[in-house]
Amino acid sequence: MLFVKNSQASEKSRIILTEQIKMAVALGIETVAEGVESDAQADFLTEVGCTKLQGYKYCRPITKEQIFERYKSGKQIGFENPEETEYYKSLGRINLYDAAISLESDCDDLTSYFNTMPMAILEISGDNLHIVRGNKTFREFSEQHYPLIRTRKDFRYEDFPTTLEKSIFNKIVHCAQTGQQQMISEYTPSGFSFQIMLRRVSVNPLKKISAVSLVLLSFSKKDFIKEGLDYNFIAKALSADYINLYYFNKATGYFIEYVSECRSENLVVEQYGDDFFTNIRAKALKELYKPDQKEFLERFTMDNISSEIAQCGTFSLTYRRLFNGEPIYVSMKIAKLAADSNQFIIGISNVDAQMKFNKMMDRVRDEHLAYKRISALSGDYICIYIIDPNNGHFTEFASNPDFAKLGLSTVGYDFFTISRKESYRCICKDDVAYFLENFTLDNIIDTIRRKGLFELKYRLLLNEQPTYVRMRAALINEDDKTQMILGLVNIDAQIKRDREYAHNLSVAQNRANIDVLTGTGNKYAYTDMEKRIDHLIEIGKAPEFAIVVCDLNDLKNINDSKGHLAGDEYIVGGYEMICEVFIHSPVFRIGGDEFAIVVQGGDYGVVESLMKDMQKKNESNRSAGGVVVASGMSKFDADRCVADVFDRADKEMYKNKSALKK
Repeated sequence: MLFVKNSQASEKSRIILTEQIKMAVALGIETVAEGVESDAQADFLTEVGCTKLQGYKYCRPITKEQIFERYKSGKQIGFENPEETEYYKSLGRINLYDAAISLESDCDDLTSYFNTMPMAILEISGDNLHIVRGNKTFREFSEQHYPLIRTRKDFRYEDFPTTLEKSIFNKIVHCAQTGQQQMISEYTPSGFSFQIMLRRVSVNPLKKISAVSLVLLSFSKKDFIKEGLDYNFIAKALSADYINLYYFNKATGYFIEYVSECRSENLVVEQYGDDFFTNIRAKALKELYKPDQKEFLERFTMDNISSEIAQCGTFSLTYRRLFNGEPIYVSMKIAKLAADSNQFIIGISNVDAQMKFNKMMDRVRDEHLAYKRISALSGDYICIYIIDPNNGHFTEFASNPDFAKLGLSTVGYDFFTISRKESYRCICKDDVAYFLENFTLDNIIDTIRRKGLFELKYRLLLNEQPTYVRMRAALINEDDKTQMILGLVNIDAQIKRDREYAHNLSVAQNRANIDVLTGTGNKYAYTDMEKRIDHLIEIGKAPEFAIVVCDLNDLKNINDSKGHLAGDEYIVGGYEMICEVFIHSPVFRIGGDEFAIVVQGGDYGVVESLMKDMQKKNESNRSAGGVVVASGMSKFDADRCVADVFDRADKEMYKNKSALKK
C-alpha cells in the first residue's frame, strides 16, 4: 500500500511496483493493489498490468444499511460476467511500459525507465473502435498529433477524415478479425514516416469483442533527398493497383494467390496449391468473358510467358473478366523475381476505365474521320452529333465556322434539355414554337421507329441571318449500345432554288393559261377551275355557281371574206361585250369562237337578268352590224360534276344561236 501511495511522488516506487507486477504476471499470480485513491494512481496501475484495484477511489467503507439503500436506489457496484473474467484478466495483465527498446536508449538515468514507446489497448467490435487505455507516452503523443483522442475514446470508420487514417483503422479491424499480426509502415502528408505494430491480445467470448495492442515503433521526419525512398513503400504503392497477386514457382508449380481485402490496402492469401496452370485455366473458364477465353488459353502457356519475358522483360495480357456479371478489362503482368530464378510474380490490375477511355478516343477519332468524309462527299452538313439516348451524353462534330460561332456546347450531358433552352437564342423567332413542339426525345425515337428517320426543317440563325436547315436523326447500334446520330444539313440554297423554280413555274403556268389574243384565261385555265370546283363538289362543299357558254355568230364568214385580222378583232369585240355584262365573273376562251363564264358571287344572284342584258346587246348589235354572241346558262343543282352543268348550258347556247339566226 505504501508503494501505491508514493507512486506519484517517487519514481523508484513506481519502478518497484512495476517490477513486482511483472514478476507476479510471469509467475501467473493475480495482482491486487490496495489504497488506490486517485485517478493518477489508477491509471498508472492499469498501465503496468495490475489486474485488480481497491481503495477510496471506488468506494469508502459503508454500513450494511447503506449497502441495502444503494441496492434499493439502483446505485450498485457492477459485477463482471464470469464468462468474461479471463478476457478482462488478460487485458489487465498487459504492461504498457514493458517495451524492450527505450526512446532514449543512450540514457542510463532511472527517469528513462518509463520513457517507452507509445502503447495502447484497443477494443474492436465490428466497425467500432474503443480506446481502453494507453500509456503516458501514448497520451502525450496523441495530444500533440491527434488531439481528437484526448476528448473521446470511441470511434467509427467515418470519424477519420483522411485516407491514411481510414487505412490504419481498416488494418486494426483486420488484425482484430483475423488475429494476424500487422506491421504498418506509412508516410504522413506532412512528411513524417512511422511504423506501427498491431497484435490481437484477446477475444471476449461473450460479446465477440477483440482486443488489439498498438505500439508506435517509430515516428520521425523523413528527408527523402538524403535518405531516399524505402523500397517497401515503393512496392506497396505499385501493388495497390492490383486486384490479384500471385507468387509462382516454375520448378514446383507451387503458387500463392493474394487478393486485396475490401475497404483495405491489405493483401490476404486467397488460396495456394501445387498446380498453378491447371488452377488458372479452370478459373479462366469460370471468370473470363466468354469471347476472350480462347485467346487467353492460347497465350497463357509457360512457353509463351518464358519467351516474352526473355525478349521484353515482362509478359503482358489484357482480357475481360466478369465482375458481378459484367465484363471489365483487366491486365495481367508477369515478371521474374530474379534474372535466373524459377520464381515469378503475377499481377492482375483493373484497367477497365483506361481501356474504355482508349476505345472512346479511338471511336472519337473514327467519328471525326467519318464526319470529314461525309462532309467532303455531301458538302452541306454543318454539324453532326453522337448522342446516348439513355443519359443524354453528346459529342459534337462541327466544321462549319458559322455554326461554331453560335457558341454551343460540344460535349456534355442532357442534350435535349440544352438544345431546347438554346433554341430561343439560335433559332428564328417564328420557328421556335414549331421546333419545341417536335423536338422531344420521345417524338424523335417514335418517328425513327415508325419511319426509320426523323426530319425537321426550320431556320437557324447563322451570322444573325435566318438560314434554312434540315435536322435528320437515326438510331444505330454500336458495341451492343444504342446511339443516336443527329445531323444538321444546310438547305438554304436549295430552298431558295426551289422557291425560284416554283415562281418560274407559276409564271410559266400563268402564261400557259392565258389566251394571247384576249388576255383572259384559256382552256387550260378553265380546266383548272373546273377541277377545283369538282373537288369541292366531291367533299360536299360545292359553292353556288352557274355556267354560261357563249359562241360568236358568223366568225367563219368574217375570216373568209375579210381575213383573219378582221376575225381577230371580231373575237376581241365579242370578249369585251361578254366582260361588260359579267363584270364580276371570270371569263375563259375555251375555243376559237367559244367562251365560258363561271358565274359566282354577286353575278350569281342576278344571272337571269344578266342573260337578258346579253340578249339586248345582241339585238342592238345585229341591227347595227356589230358582234352577235349566242349564250346559254345553267345553274349547279346537286350535279355530279361541273361538266354536267356545262352540257346543259351548251345546249341552251345552241338554242339561242338558232333563234338569233332567224
